[in-house]
Amino acid sequence: MPSIRRRLLIGTAVLLAIVIVVTGVAVNVSVHKRAEDALQQRLQGLVYGLLGATDVREDNSVVVNETELPDPQLSSPGTELYAEIIGNLGESYWRSVSRTHTVPSVPYSKIGEWEFSRHPGEPGGAVYSLQLTLLWELSNGDQLPLIVHVVTDSVVLDQQLARFKQFLWTSLAAAALVLLLMQAFILRRALEPLSTIGQELRDIESGDREALNESVAKELKPLAVGINTLLLSERARQTLFKNLVDDLAHTLKTPLTVLKNVASDTEDQSEDQRIVREQTEQMQQSLQHYLERASGRTTQAFVSPVAIFPILERLIDSLQKIHPNVTISMQLTSPLRVSMAEADLFEVLGNLLDNACKYGATDVVIAPATDEHGLLISDNGRGFDRSIVEQVMQRGVRAGSQVAGQGLGLANSRDRLNAYGGSLQLAESDSGGGQVRITFPTTQPNL
Repeated sequence: MPSIRRRLLIGTAVLLAIVIVVTGVAVNVSVHKRAEDALQQRLQGLVYGLLGATDVREDNSVVVNETELPDPQLSSPGTELYAEIIGNLGESYWRSVSRTHTVPSVPYSKIGEWEFSRHPGEPGGAVYSLQLTLLWELSNGDQLPLIVHVVTDSVVLDQQLARFKQFLWTSLAAAALVLLLMQAFILRRALEPLSTIGQELRDIESGDREALNESVAKELKPLAVGINTLLLSERARQTLFKNLVDDLAHTLKTPLTVLKNVASDTEDQSEDQRIVREQTEQMQQSLQHYLERASGRTTQAFVSPVAIFPILERLIDSLQKIHPNVTISMQLTSPLRVSMAEADLFEVLGNLLDNACKYGATDVVIAPATDEHGLLISDNGRGFDRSIVEQVMQRGVRAGSQVAGQGLGLANSRDRLNAYGGSLQLAESDSGGGQVRITFPTTQPNL
């Protein structure tokens, strides 16, 4: 997921682009309209000036005084300005000598009305025209309809508008870039406290800090205080847990030592004494291992691969004594080595095999997984109820109450495998019983 800063910058850039485009279009349209209005007023002034230089005689002939024309361009050939006076029947009374382009045909307007419009001119060009229809009152009381038509080329106006448009969009783009850079700087400064908290959390994870700095922005202070409170609570809980484990270890250490010494006293030891000695040693190793885990230590930074076959043999030998009516068979054809601590491997396999013997009726089979670095432990018991598969993986939850237990075996095994990067899954065996698929880690553990 993109960072908050990136999402805010993208959102700001999109919003700024919309504002710039809308503003540019609005300003461009407004300036274009004002330029055309200014041109219309200029042409209206020419019409009034032309009427001031015009006189109508008794014979209805129209005379324009060339020396009093309102714009010198009307007297110069080849200029952009052109004017004419015509009658309502299309008769021509006067034309300026400046005509060099096509004069558009404009419908005659009503008496006293102005008609301003833009028309296509020469190829690639355009012209603006202004027309006024009026009645000229003669001295004898008659009225002569006259149409004053002024035309100008749009080249100059179009060039001015093009230059303004280019300047407008360049200025808006530069302003948008400056605003975006300023926004990026403001966001960086505004989000800096979050970056600081993130770095402090990483320092806490690495052990370089004990708590977050609570001298932060007002909005972030509840977060910092809440995390610090949670850290203190977790440390207190871990301390209590360690003390309880230490107390338990202290309580069990002496009885285990006595049992081990009793089992080792006689030179000619019986099979039962050997089993007692081995199990006592295993209990002492497990006890030491859990003490180190409770203290937040591991025996070594990188765990060397452990051969799984000897461990399974020792576990099967012990479980056959506890469950004499269960047959445990192995179908391992190749030596398998697992990157896990031996004590953890004993715990995982011991829990799973013990569960299979408890709930697995008469046969338990240990086989290699077909496509993974792992094992399959299958039995011919009643299997796992699919409706409670997820529940039985939780601590304290048991699949049944017919046998003794605390409901910790599956949960502990799953947690241990997950800590090393492995996994544990429950399924149905070919015989209809339960099957546990163990995927061992292929990388070094992260404890």
